[in-house]
Amino acid sequence: MTQHLAPFLLLIILGLAVGRLKIFTQEGLGQLTVFLLYVGLPAMFVLRLSSIELPLLRCLAYLAIFGLSHFIVLMLGWLWHTRVVRLTPVESVSMAAAGAWPNSGFIGVVVATALLGDEGLFIALSCVIMEVVVLATTMIGLKSQVKGSMATRLVKNLGRALSINPYLPAIAIGVAASAFALPIPSILAKTMGYLSDTVMGLALFSVGLGLALRPVGRVSQAAPAVLSMVVAKLAIHPAIIAVLAWAFGFEGLEFKVIVAMGAMPVAVNAFIFVSRYGKGDHRVSAAILVSTLLSFVTLGLIMGF
Repeated sequence: MTQHLAPFLLLIILGLAVGRLKIFTQEGLGQLTVFLLYVGLPAMFVLRLSSIELPLLRCLAYLAIFGLSHFIVLMLGWLWHTRVVRLTPVESVSMAAAGAWPNSGFIGVVVATALLGDEGLFIALSCVIMEVVVLATTMIGLKSQVKGSMATRLVKNLGRALSINPYLPAIAIGVAASAFALPIPSILAKTMGYLSDTVMGLALFSVGLGLALRPVGRVSQAAPAVLSMVVAKLAIHPAIIAVLAWAFGFEGLEFKVIVAMGAMPVAVNAFIFVSRYGKGDHRVSAAILVSTLLSFVTLGLIMGF
């Protein structure tokens, strides 16, 4: 399995090296990310989803597994940082979000699709959807100072999170095209094919670039918080997913890919979240760096088991 994971790691290292050489700026990284989020990845989702038969029951199982696991890890992190570590409510939200938020949008999509083809894409996109529904919505709801019940806050923020996520419209279009057998015009399909071909390399390259350009600070000073986030993300999360996937009857390579989604490193979205809504962004940024570098060890162990 090393031969499959090594190119992914090398692409991230290449991005890290280019970032250290200052060939890219922070602004350039932002523009590359915008291209991937709003153009490249959505084009790939529409093209791939529209041309294959959707396994509905399997997709529902994926959603259940990721939804439950995200929620469990999120609540465990919240309780740990609130009751044991005694952080402030805002900091507890930030650390819990980082410990539960896998980088399935960039690394997960690439790894799952490369290892399992179209079914791997279903798995990764199911994880992405549940990130929005469970993680983004709950975290914003918990942090929100809007008056009203928690249920009201979550409903409001679910609508907000869904409305700004660029992946979901692409997923909906692709699913609709598949369900109703709607052909994509050849010129449009070819254009999306060219865009899709650029996605995997650029996504991993941008992860490395972000590691180099995003401010981290001294990792040693943030070590306790970083350790808790990395353990939650790379050990606890995949362990919970493994139990759920086993309970649903998954096995073989499909089981490994499902578990691997939980072993993805801390997502950049967690850093964006804490930068806007909370505190401790330097600790979350350090956790992204450490978990990304360690994730290929844990992924290798999962895929080679």
